Amino acid sequence: MPSLPSTILPVVITLYKSFYKIITSKYLLIIKLFII
Repeated sequence: MPSLPSTILPVVITLYKSFYKIITSKYLLIIKLFII
């Protein structure tokens, strides 16, 4: 059991980081469009 989370955790972290980058980039694009 201990080996399972240690292999899943890095994948979850990378997925969360990429998802967060996509979300923030979309929000920044919307904010820029509203400002201009």
